[in-house]
Amino acid sequence: MGSGSRESCDIRYFSPLSIFNSVKGSLISTLALTYAGLNIATMVMLTKPKDVIKALTGSWIYLNVTTYYDNGTIANRDEPGLGRTPAGLLTYTSEGFMSANFMSSRPEDRPGQLDTTELEGAEEEWALIGKHTLAYAGPYYVSVTTSEVETGQITHGPAQVAWLPSWVGKEIRKNYTLLDERATLRLVARTNDDVLVAEMYFRKLLGLTEN
Repeated sequence: MGSGSRESCDIRYFSPLSIFNSVKGSLISTLALTYAGLNIATMVMLTKPKDVIKALTGSWIYLNVTTYYDNGTIANRDEPGLGRTPAGLLTYTSEGFMSANFMSSRPEDRPGQLDTTELEGAEEEWALIGKHTLAYAGPYYVSVTTSEVETGQITHGPAQVAWLPSWVGKEIRKNYTLLDERATLRLVARTNDDVLVAEMYFRKLLGLTEN
């Protein structure tokens, strides 16, 4: 990732339509438009959360991430535990559950001789693997809908299982965009330390029946 700047993205307040957020079904909001001094009420149909879940259902392989400050300046900072080029897989089910699994791709972060059969190996080696892994799973829901299935916000959690005890029960809001005819997923969220914004890209994996 090089230095530079990009358009700033406020992920705290997704859009003016977020106040109409619901996970219970189709929503309709009224937007007041002013034309020639007259107020005209226009009805806007928001996407049904179930349609968003259908579009997201499947497994997504991690491609890359760019982190930047709120002013749009790109940050040349690796994720402390996972490094610059981690491997990751994100899965959403049609029943509303998700899992996220990431690991460092650096050989020095993952001693290869360890095995769960006997749980042998130094405690430091097991701790090293845990330090350079991120994994959690639980329900997810559509927290903001817009007029398009391809754009909105989802919330992971509350996490039911996690590689860190402090992540159990945690919720993470992510703005999403589906690109390339819904084959690419972009997720935007604040980093764990709340200092940067992370823009992550994933590619949808095709199942055996889709090849």
